[in-house]
Amino acid sequence: MMKKDNYLRAMEADKHLAKQYYAKSVQKTEQQKALESLLLDSINVGKLDANAPLRIADLACGGGTLSFHLAHLFPNAHFYLLD
Repeated sequence: MMKKDNYLRAMEADKHLAKQYYAKSVQKTEQQKALESLLLDSINVGKLDANAPLRIADLACGGGTLSFHLAHLFPNAHFYLLD
């Protein structure tokens, strides 16, 4: 049986690996940056109040990468993701 200390170390190591994996998965590629720019321009995002309590739906979101980045632009928005 695994001792409690070993178990906790294993869980911390797993947590660290998961954070590294996720951080890599949300890095924007040049194509993603261009598509995001086109999307934001098309909805006149400049007219939106970044602090307004917006509701944003991301349909066919995949891993939710776009919403992850939009959350930084609109910190008070509520996101609804559906893949």
